Amino acid sequence: MINKAADIAAGRDQVLEFAMKFLEKGAAAPQDEAKSLLDVKTSLADVYMQCLKDEGPEAAAAMLERERKAGSGKYYFTPEFAIQQANLLLARRQYPEALGMLSACRESFPELAVTYAKLALAYLGLKDIAAAEAVMKEGDKVEPMLPFERPEIEQAKTALRKAKLGSAAELFGKALLESGVPAAEKKLKEMQKRRQDGPVFDEADFNALGYKLLQENRLDSALYVFEKTTRLYPDSWNAWDSLGEAAAKVGQTEKAIASYRKSLDLNPNNKNGQAMLEKLQKGQS
Repeated sequence: MINKAADIAAGRDQVLEFAMKFLEKGAAAPQDEAKSLLDVKTSLADVYMQCLKDEGPEAAAAMLERERKAGSGKYYFTPEFAIQQANLLLARRQYPEALGMLSACRESFPELAVTYAKLALAYLGLKDIAAAEAVMKEGDKVEPMLPFERPEIEQAKTALRKAKLGSAAELFGKALLESGVPAAEKKLKEMQKRRQDGPVFDEADFNALGYKLLQENRLDSALYVFEKTTRLYPDSWNAWDSLGEAAAKVGQTEKAIASYRKSLDLNPNNKNGQAMLEKLQKGQS
């Protein structure tokens, strides 16, 4: 088994995952069919998810702790499935539920650095900044082993900083909606002067603000935000792609074409940019 280019791009290590499964379940060997059916194990992560639905987070966490310590051989508990289920819970903003799974994962696999980052996100979801900060400090002592861990850890660190210092994009958007462009410009300049110790500048937040305004049909405001995003992050192909989309929606075809071209210069593999550029150019001919 080898890692393909797609695996590496997705941050997956198929070889390591196979090895973990191999160590967990052991090598395949001929066995009696009837006996093998009796020996089939169940994922404890899946049992936890079902218990959440049936009995709630406290009962599920207690069950998970009890069965992990019992080591009866009836269940198996691997970091791959635990983190996968925890990601689903975090995406649904079910933070207490995610906390139970991740706490068990940290106890069973303390060498897995990404677990600490995920735990911090769960604590931040519960507005417990102190706990999030403490678990991130604990995680700093663990060396990341897998390719996908470092980006996840950096995202958690950024989220923690935003929880403590605020989001520049959020404050910029608030000034824009409450007082208009002049106030937003003033607020942005103030925050840029304090970029080292003030509200956190995160490209994803500015991009999300622009799309929120697009969805609310505040087209001029959305276009303004995307223009600002390209100035803040001029080397981001995604920022230019978003500006192209907004410009096209307000009927500024030339600006949209120029934006998509810039995006493609930065990332020739931007399929959406290629398709939109062709569409806009055909509309001109």
